[in-house]
Amino acid sequence: MTAVLEPHVKAVRARLREIWAAEAMSEESVIKAQTHNLVIVAHSLPQEANALANRMVGITTERPGRVILVLVEPDAEPDVRAEAMAFCRVDGRRQVCGELITLEAGGDTYKELHSTIIGLLAPSLPVFVWWGLPLDREDHLLRHLLPEADRLLVDSHQYPGVLPVLAQMAATPRSDLNWNRLAPWRQLLARLWDAHGASALAHINSVDIHHAQGAQVRALLLLSWLASRLDWTLNTAERTASGGLLTRWRAGPALHDLKAELLPVAANGSEPGSLQGIYIQAGAEPPYVMPRLELAGDCVELRRDESSLNSQFMPFQPVDLTGALAAEIDNDPDPHLMAALDISAALLS
Repeated sequence: MTAVLEPHVKAVRARLREIWAAEAMSEESVIKAQTHNLVIVAHSLPQEANALANRMVGITTERPGRVILVLVEPDAEPDVRAEAMAFCRVDGRRQVCGELITLEAGGDTYKELHSTIIGLLAPSLPVFVWWGLPLDREDHLLRHLLPEADRLLVDSHQYPGVLPVLAQMAATPRSDLNWNRLAPWRQLLARLWDAHGASALAHINSVDIHHAQGAQVRALLLLSWLASRLDWTLNTAERTASGGLLTRWRAGPALHDLKAELLPVAANGSEPGSLQGIYIQAGAEPPYVMPRLELAGDCVELRRDESSLNSQFMPFQPVDLTGALAAEIDNDPDPHLMAALDISAALLS
């Protein structure tokens, strides 16, 4: 199969040479900027593929690099089609450009594309592999791409069942794009801690996390992050009649009992699985501290106690897929995710 696909590598390279030669003849100064390789393997559903390609244009123009988009068409005839293009943004008097290479693979031909993809990587640059298919460590293409990858990316919002598999891949640098969507909520929780002081929240009795109907994996990740950072030990976890998750823990120096529950609620226009509110009860004895974070339109209400007089409204900017992917390219892997993944896998089991 490698020999059959080799012409695609030559054709793409020739096309890129033509593009850059044409750009060099333009009146504006053109900079061919490459900071990374991003390999994306995803299903070629027309609507999703178009949306994904548009997002990659945004990533490529803001963070120039070489994007290799592999679109898998299982029901199509076994064949591979390749094309390449450049995307530029104006920076003063210059154009800063990146590249997008698209490989459309029919049938099972995508499994044999590893040599083609590796041959198209820009040398001496980090390689991010975003696996947009169900995560199977025995997949032929994935097994051959992982040794080339500086980081494996998945999106548990798209495939919630990916978390236990990802947790087992300890030898692979890995990240979950869904984790980056939680960044605003983790920052808001940190503000709660700053507002009350560590001593006031040292004895947490309960945490309720409300999430929109649909996949609850984002709420699960946030709970796992709290448990890992606050050194909770899991006792039990069970599904509730409403489709939520009720967990019980031992926490704190005195190993007191703690209840944490994930509760599905009406979405109120939010995307499926997005967080709606976080409600905490803390204190060794009454009167308890009752801080809460609650989504209200495009703001989050931070309430330090039950009284609305102590409310603070802050703008809330959710992290979309493009922002989550940009955060991975810009930053090192978050070590806190690794601990959260282990706890999430235990809860799901």
